[in-house]
Amino acid sequence: AFPDHDLSADALHAQAGIEHRRKRFDESSRLARVFLERHAQHKLASAAAFLLAESEFLGGRFAEAVAEFRAFLARYPNDARATDARSRLGASLYRSGKLDEAEPFLRETGTGGEIGAQTALVALGDVYFQRGEWKQAEEVLLKYLHAGDAVPAAEDALLRVGLAQSRQGRHEEAVRSLDQLLS
Repeated sequence: AFPDHDLSADALHAQAGIEHRRKRFDESSRLARVFLERHAQHKLASAAAFLLAESEFLGGRFAEAVAEFRAFLARYPNDARATDARSRLGASLYRSGKLDEAEPFLRETGTGGEIGAQTALVALGDVYFQRGEWKQAEEVLLKYLHAGDAVPAAEDALLRVGLAQSRQGRHEEAVRSLDQLLS
């Protein structure tokens, strides 16, 4: 662990950011938490709170990320990072298996042009798919597939579109969709 006892608020925040960029998310989270404990009223407190939540998310600690993103949004609802926080909150809830709670955040994120929009659309399509809401799953996943030329996870999305079409009794469309996977 990086020694933090003699650091100024600015230096402590900067070190948390350095650890985050190094993908040392445990240490980044720890330093951001120390910053918030010592400097809750500092001008960088909102940035540290977001960094803490983001580090928990990227570290794969989704339950902790949910708590931290909720705390961030409660304390800083009008912060410039609030949209990103809602997006990450939706993704954290989704990855925690809380599909019903994740849906409104994913729906909100999936309608915009944010970087996380494609990820939100895939997750939202999966929420609908897992709940057996075939028409909604198909619509969202088709929106995702038409979002750009090189969408990640396109094959999985196309497979789910075909399965959703089949579940709706539209077997010929399903065959065409699934044929696209083979070509």
